[in-house]
Amino acid sequence: TAPQPASKPDALPTQTATLSTSPAPLPGDFCGCPRQLAPMEGLEEPDTLGLLFLMYDSSCTGRLEPASLEAFVQDIFGEAATPAVLEAARQRKNGVTRSDFYHFFAEVDKLARAALATS
Repeated sequence: TAPQPASKPDALPTQTATLSTSPAPLPGDFCGCPRQLAPMEGLEEPDTLGLLFLMYDSSCTGRLEPASLEAFVQDIFGEAATPAVLEAARQRKNGVTRSDFYHFFAEVDKLARAALATS
């Protein structure tokens, strides 16, 4: 008689079902797209602001939408996120790109420091 083919092992579970039913990433979640892992050229130290940007870029578009900007400000600045600080985020109706994010952060940081100095 001819040899019988080896039985196939049970299929390993895949993550497909889990991924399709998982909720969309929230601001602050790292979505893990390869573009997010690309280092900024010419930097010797970790780019902490760049990493924060990537954490809040839940759509992996390279742009923080206004809602993500506001969430970032509230999460990072906490009590220092005064109405003036939050307004700076709301004024960016089209969000910000990664390069614009550094200017945005400097502006918001200055507003938050001024608010803390007067309180």
